[in-house]
Amino acid sequence: IASAGDSRAYVLGNDNNLYQMTVDDNLAYRAWNKQWTQLEKQEKNRGVLMQIAKGNAKDDLRFRKDANVVTNGLGLREKPRINFSRARNDTYKTLMLFSDVTDCLSDKQIMAITKSTKPAYLATALVNEAITKDSNKPELAQSENHFIHIPAGKDNTTAAVYDNTRRGDER
Repeated sequence: IASAGDSRAYVLGNDNNLYQMTVDDNLAYRAWNKQWTQLEKQEKNRGVLMQIAKGNAKDDLRFRKDANVVTNGLGLREKPRINFSRARNDTYKTLMLFSDVTDCLSDKQIMAITKSTKPAYLATALVNEAITKDSNKPELAQSENHFIHIPAGKDNTTAAVYDNTRRGDER
């Protein structure tokens, strides 16, 4: 998977966990990643509580005011930095590509929709949820760096899904 900018790719692994395969090239993600990289180096116990805290902090990224300040992408610089990641075909069930779905939906929401929707209808379900449901986080009201409300469909939301479980003539 090659990426530049803040569109994302996810896979639903064979273990039924959701994995973000790309990095967001924006100010908010860069700061979050730096913070958690430092914490993980310092933290001797990298257990479940650490992963929960990291996931909750990642969800807050979409509410940050600098989340849409893209630091890399096609057309922003003469030679954009391309990020690469790999997923072997035998390690995942579903590949999902998003543009601005994650501005409106958290990883938990994406996972819930993925679990309850057949892959053939998943792209439509994710886009429909992103363009019809507002996101609110009133607990961020005291932060001058965050919005507390993200309106549904705030951007050009798109999704593409590849069902890796279909074989042979079924495609």
